[in-house]
Amino acid sequence: MGFESKDELSESRQLTLNAFASAIRKARYFVFTLGLTESWFHRRMGYEYPMCTGTVAGEFDPSVHQFVNQTFSDVKAALKKTFTMMRRANRDIRFLLTVSPVPLTATKSDRHVVVATMASKSILRAVADQMATERDDVDYFPSYEIINSPVFRGSFFATNQRTVRPDGVEFVMTHFFNGLIQKNGADVMPDVTQKAGVPVDEVCEEELLETFGKETD
Repeated sequence: MGFESKDELSESRQLTLNAFASAIRKARYFVFTLGLTESWFHRRMGYEYPMCTGTVAGEFDPSVHQFVNQTFSDVKAALKKTFTMMRRANRDIRFLLTVSPVPLTATKSDRHVVVATMASKSILRAVADQMATERDDVDYFPSYEIINSPVFRGSFFATNQRTVRPDGVEFVMTHFFNGLIQKNGADVMPDVTQKAGVPVDEVCEEELLETFGKETD
């Protein structure tokens, strides 16, 4: 999608923000999946990028783009601030935390990607546990544990050992909705793999980094 002018782009951004704010005000639950601790910030302005600039889009500039591997305290403080702001708009909203089972494709840290993944997921899982323990408006669903459980011997991952297979997604979501049925007496089970004939988008944006991790001749 292209924009004819900066004014058109600005209007589009405002419409997006308005829609997001409206959704928060109307929502009963907000599901938040914690993905990774490695992040990139604008050095001068301080805002965070969704991806490292220069991978999916844009051009990387080390004088502008700063790498930050967020700590337990960083992640917890950011979540608390986010929840506080959202509850100002909707005092009845509740939060459901999960941790993504998808491992890192690459790391900016000086550690092996396997070690970096374990550190990142451990921090996020610990934050989720603390938030769910400390706050009455936060719950946790163990999708991370289900997919990564040794019981299943990695069977829910595709051959690349990082993409979660459709049957893994279905298994997790079936348990999620079964839990809701048992707790709330719901009598409708949604189709967890497909809705209105449109396949679920299973591609995590972070997976796009895999392109940049491949060896070249």
